[in-house]
Amino acid sequence: MFDVIPIAGPNRGRGRTCYVCKFGSAPVIAAFIRPDSIELEDLVNALQALSRSNAELRIFIVFLSSEDSEFNTRISDIAERNHLTIPLNVLPEGGLPPSLGVNLQTDNTFLFYRGRQLFAQIENVSRRKEARPLALDADFAIAKQSDVMTQLLHIADALTALP
Repeated sequence: MFDVIPIAGPNRGRGRTCYVCKFGSAPVIAAFIRPDSIELEDLVNALQALSRSNAELRIFIVFLSSEDSEFNTRISDIAERNHLTIPLNVLPEGGLPPSLGVNLQTDNTFLFYRGRQLFAQIENVSRRKEARPLALDADFAIAKQSDVMTQLLHIADALTALP
């Protein structure tokens, strides 16, 4: 589907990776985060906690930035300091395919999918305000709740419960 460059996590240093291909039919949260987001570290840590609480769930993060040694070092430091195991990635030249529908003007976009079927898309996830659900399958109406971490937990639980 699309390749990213791992800068921290299990695929670091192995070249381009397609997590959509790698994770296959598993339930997945793909988080696309702007590198200048003030909540970057909080979001990464929240996703790591979610990953640790649900072994079936696959999570990967793509920072909306191309390779940059200063940014890569910053992310590597965050990963090491917080003992992160989820994949942290940057974009190769060329960026994201438009078909993903990620709004590059928002602080972040979270895609929730299983088996390449999108179930929910939420923009501007923040501990400080309500996230904006963009596309929700009827089964994922829970995402309209106001507490963002509760939204993520409920969606992740619903996603992993799917056949």
